[in-house]
Amino acid sequence: MSELFLYLIKANIALCLFYLAYRLGLRRLTFYTLNRYFLLSGIVFSSLFPLVNVNDFVNRHETLAQQAVIYLPDLQLLQAVEPEPFSIWAFMGWIFWAGVAVMALRLVLQLISLLFLHRKTRSAHILDRKVRLMPASMNPFSFFRHIYVNPSLHGPEELKAILQHEAIHVKEWHSADVLMSELNQVFYWFNPGAWLMKTAVKENLEFLTDRTMLRMGADRKAYQYSLVQVSAAQYAAGIANNFNFSHLKNRIKMMNKRKSSRLHITRYAILGCVVCGALLSLNFTTSTRRGEGCCERCEARDR
Repeated sequence: MSELFLYLIKANIALCLFYLAYRLGLRRLTFYTLNRYFLLSGIVFSSLFPLVNVNDFVNRHETLAQQAVIYLPDLQLLQAVEPEPFSIWAFMGWIFWAGVAVMALRLVLQLISLLFLHRKTRSAHILDRKVRLMPASMNPFSFFRHIYVNPSLHGPEELKAILQHEAIHVKEWHSADVLMSELNQVFYWFNPGAWLMKTAVKENLEFLTDRTMLRMGADRKAYQYSLVQVSAAQYAAGIANNFNFSHLKNRIKMMNKRKSSRLHITRYAILGCVVCGALLSLNFTTSTRRGEGCCERCEARDR
């Protein structure tokens, strides 16, 4: 098996474990900020941990001489190597990179579509907030520093809630989280864990924003009613923070949920340690076997 697929297997196992830890142990907690960091850390850790050689840390007690023997280079590798014949791994590699190209093109097209939409809008100020006015019947949304809305589709109170909601997305840089989850999906397009992590990131950002809205003094029932009203819009931008998210029932349920006890914060430490420990053990096992194989080769040369 090629090094690429060993890396992909480990990275995708990590994504699935982080998602399961979030889904089963953290999703129903009201610590949305901690959930945000947990999900983003899971995406970053999943891509980096396969590159960590855990055995280097475990074997620091070995002498320099022993390490010199273990890492003695095999001069036979310097000889001319013939091209590898066609194999199933090469074919799967082509499929993988073709999928990455398709998903990257999809992401680029979404960004280009958003750029065209941006050019069709015009800048304005509504309720002392700078927005971009959309002519189309679309859900209001934000992307990084811009808020897009069609004020003719909403009443005064509803429009006020929309602008407050999107201003929170803008202030907290939620679009960066969404873009990171999209890039993660580009490279792990074949893994359901990547798609589920993207959904979890978007959902948690909406939970976080809803909580901030209520803390700012928004009327709970009026705000929830505005979510239902906005859901009547026909179109939404796929790579942006939409005022109405498809999991509306879950958002309303979490807004009405009782605040989680601080004792549940220990779940983050426990689940994080368990998942990271289990994943790093994969690298330890692999590196140990490589070391044993290298030692065997060295002993055979000595004989």
